[in-house]
Amino acid sequence: MIAGRISNSSIAWLIYRELLTSVFSAVYTVPGAKLRTHGLDVRLIVFCTLGHWLRSKPRRLTNSLAKNLFTQYGLRVSKLPSPPSRLPSSFVDTLILKLWWLAAGNKVSLIDCGGAYATNLAINVVRASRRQVPIVFHCWGVEAEEMEYLNRARGGKVDAKKVTRLKALQSRALAEADAIVCVSRAMVRYLMSEYSLSGKPICVVPCCVDTGVFSTKAACRHDVRSKLKVDGRLVVSYCGSLAAWQLPEVGIKLFRTIKCLEPSAYFLALTTQGQRMLELLHAEKLSPSDYTVMSVPHADVPKYLGAADIGLLLRESSPVNQVASPVKFAEYLACGVPVILSEGIGDYSEAVRQNHLGFVLDSLTPPFGQENDFYKFIQGVFTERQLWAKRCVDYARQFLDWDPFIPVLTGLYEEAFNKRFGKERS
Repeated sequence: MIAGRISNSSIAWLIYRELLTSVFSAVYTVPGAKLRTHGLDVRLIVFCTLGHWLRSKPRRLTNSLAKNLFTQYGLRVSKLPSPPSRLPSSFVDTLILKLWWLAAGNKVSLIDCGGAYATNLAINVVRASRRQVPIVFHCWGVEAEEMEYLNRARGGKVDAKKVTRLKALQSRALAEADAIVCVSRAMVRYLMSEYSLSGKPICVVPCCVDTGVFSTKAACRHDVRSKLKVDGRLVVSYCGSLAAWQLPEVGIKLFRTIKCLEPSAYFLALTTQGQRMLELLHAEKLSPSDYTVMSVPHADVPKYLGAADIGLLLRESSPVNQVASPVKFAEYLACGVPVILSEGIGDYSEAVRQNHLGFVLDSLTPPFGQENDFYKFIQGVFTERQLWAKRCVDYARQFLDWDPFIPVLTGLYEEAFNKRFGKERS
């Protein structure tokens, strides 16, 4: 159990439009449930677009998720309406949060905000109220830089005004929050170089998983491989969306290179955009006997990842990716799957190199680097799978499981309490 000011406290997590995202369970549900086992009452304050209130199907889905979060994990959810994406309004969002705060804010001891926008909403409302509670900025990424990067990746025009507004939100969140959570050491270094964070309590909590759950589900590897009819083949997994920043075309070209080195190679794509993935595979003229494209419920992803021998995690070199902590990395390793990744992905490229958790590419264009080293890696994974799998799982349990990081997070909460109360006494 937790001691200090935050023991038996009620913590609110302010979450903006993320309830239906694929990472919600990993980054909110699992740590929230674990914090409850340490004696904290965790409430999820979730903004949902108006469409999730008015349209029957998304309304039923979000209500079902909220009910499940309470019945299964004891996490209470307050759904707040937000204007449609095409008509964003920080004024309306602030007003909605203010009404919730007036009704229920007296029960909250600390508010942890997911992202710069949510942090700014909390600053607008909490700092204007009589009850001053600590605000924590959970910095999942550098959002202004991310908008610029995504617009360029999609071939669109960068909206300079939106980028400027995002930078202002980010700067204010960093300046006025009582404490900051970063997802990588690289992010801490970047923020310190770009902003003034002197004296601000900061901790690093990567995007983690419950490794026990992943390892258990991945244990049915033999059954899944038999079902897929890939026994004796080197299975290479691509898992995720086909967003431009995930570089799906590069991943397929990389698989073709792997297949030249190991003819038994088989491509397993787990994605909700199956038709588009099939089109990309067809464009590369890959034989249908060499791949499977599937869309599976998120809860079943570990089972299929565990059937793979290698996972792909490719990103372009950019400030966005250099500070990132993709949860997919933790998922692969927790399933005992070594990762082929590009250079400069948060703290992970160096971790892979130092701990022999996969292979770091020299280049994102064929032949992708030193062919001899790459061939040795492919053959090593194929012939010594148990050794690679154990190394990956051991690393995930030590460095990418939520259990070791819950004390880190609660320690930061305690610092935020001390900083806020110290200000009030001075």
